[in-house]
Amino acid sequence: MTDASGPGAAAPVVIRARRWKTALAVLAGVGFVAVGVWAIGRGGLEGMIIGGVGVLVFGPMTLAGFGLLIRPSELRLDGEGFQLSGGFRRPVRPAWADIEHFLVWSSHGTRLVGWLCRPGRKPKGALAAANRKLGLDGALPTGWPLGPEALFALMETWRARADRF
Repeated sequence: MTDASGPGAAAPVVIRARRWKTALAVLAGVGFVAVGVWAIGRGGLEGMIIGGVGVLVFGPMTLAGFGLLIRPSELRLDGEGFQLSGGFRRPVRPAWADIEHFLVWSSHGTRLVGWLCRPGRKPKGALAAANRKLGLDGALPTGWPLGPEALFALMETWRARADRF
């Protein structure tokens, strides 16, 4: 992570997710997929259903985790906005001017930084629709070296400073 002095800074802030957290999630995913394959192999309708659901749910999540091991999530903040990239996803680049405010969102023990957009500036697409069901217009993944509260404070500071320019 570089200097976090805000939008007026000469250099952008770049934060990279921790690979070891991703590796743990990938190992857990591989374990769930293995149990699913084992259940399918045992036969019977119940084993086929439970195993199939396990493979169908955890298989894609595990593949996405491998992508994040190869290209870890990266968050880049500059005077114009922020860019989220990594894994197999296309980079997301919201402008500070599009963001109403950031917040710490939590559910079932998961805490992450989300944001709400200003009216008329909401993103479109399947991921945006899924985020809206959670009451958000966008969200940062977990796994950063900063905790959710510190990351929220950093993001909100950059957004608020950009509003002044």
